[in-house]
Amino acid sequence: MIVIALAAIAGGVVLGVTLSTGSSGPTKAQYVGRADAICAAAKSQTTSEIKQIAASAASLASGSQASAQKLATLLQQLHTATAADLARLRALAQPSGDHAAIERFLKPLGSIVHALSEAASALRGSQRLQALGLLEQLQPTAQQLTSAARAYGLGACSQLLSALP
Repeated sequence: MIVIALAAIAGGVVLGVTLSTGSSGPTKAQYVGRADAICAAAKSQTTSEIKQIAASAASLASGSQASAQKLATLLQQLHTATAADLARLRALAQPSGDHAAIERFLKPLGSIVHALSEAASALRGSQRLQALGLLEQLQPTAQQLTSAARAYGLGACSQLLSALP
């Protein structure tokens, strides 16, 4: 990194150049603060949808086609919201050396985003059993997300999708 500094001294201008090999990324505390702010906002925006999905998913096997379509719509809405949140999290500058730890949190979140879209598509195609199987896989993946987020110190992110069915 090259830093160029200008300073006014007695009416003149002095140009200083500093060479540094240090990292310009955020600290872990800064990253955690930014990521947790995204996760807290996401949780407050998706809590209602997640509760509705949990209630609808419980009766998926025996419910009507209309209820399956309603669930597909809810899943697609949750997918859209979580995909946007994932993109915001991925866009954050990461502390130097922490990429692997952060990816242990982001990878399961990406898997959940993908599974939500796939489950919605399966329901729209009247494939309830496939959708049910995808929804059943969400809980262990959400537990991986929770564990990795907690291990890194992401309190709000560790609770992001804790209410998934």
